[in-house]
Amino acid sequence: MNGYGECSGYVVPAVVKTIKILECFSRPDKHSWTIAELSDALDLPKSTVYRILNTLEVGGILEKEEGGNRYHLGPTLARWAANYVPHRRYQEIIRPYLEELNCATKEAVQLATMEGHRAVVIDKMDSAYMVRAVAWIGRRSPLHCSALGKALLSMAPPKFLDEYLSARLEKITPLTVTDPEAIRQMIDEVREKGYAVDKGELEEGLWCIGVPVWLGDAVPLAISVSGPAQRMVKKRELVVQLLREIQEEIQRTYGKQDRSLQRKMEKGHLRVSGYSESW
Repeated sequence: MNGYGECSGYVVPAVVKTIKILECFSRPDKHSWTIAELSDALDLPKSTVYRILNTLEVGGILEKEEGGNRYHLGPTLARWAANYVPHRRYQEIIRPYLEELNCATKEAVQLATMEGHRAVVIDKMDSAYMVRAVAWIGRRSPLHCSALGKALLSMAPPKFLDEYLSARLEKITPLTVTDPEAIRQMIDEVREKGYAVDKGELEEGLWCIGVPVWLGDAVPLAISVSGPAQRMVKKRELVVQLLREIQEEIQRTYGKQDRSLQRKMEKGHLRVSGYSESW
């Protein structure tokens, strides 16, 4: 993990190893691990991994499959996540609008920001339907195949977008677009239309529509509505209209940007906190 080597005198090695192990469980493509797999992946002795996993299991942070040798995340982390309130100011400002969207559409609604090259959900409201899209606070998704991610990329400085598209792009579903030029065209469409659409690119059978939101301190945010494709097709025009209205009201009320914002972004003169790592 970046940064530990530079200040090794100020960290506890056992805790660093524990964090590295927990980071493995955050991978979108692998949710359970064995002692041997973690030992190989992190180049740690199996005895060390065993002691750490056993301690995390006792604390409810990890659970071991009954009768098996695989571990997965446990209920303690779920309780911690429920109390995780990053960007509290934005949650307080935008929560009433999420409630309004949720009530009007009866679909799942999310608020997200940037974390590295991922869109991270920082607030959400569940759908009223039994068959629905499911999200959780802290969920991370690739930028190129989610409506939230595309909305965030539409605000990204050119250098950030170039670097993101030059890396290997994950193909999450058969509908995920991974061609860099095709993604550039999608981002251009988001900038032109003001909203992004994900038609089964992140989860098969689910559609999501999202809009970018700028507040006064240039923190990139995005709001989305998602649900099963058959319902979202019928609601698309309503959802887009509601999202655009809420987008405009939030920016007008809490963080209206001056007209030179986009010009500054295009020239690379605006420092945006969510993109500063790679810019």
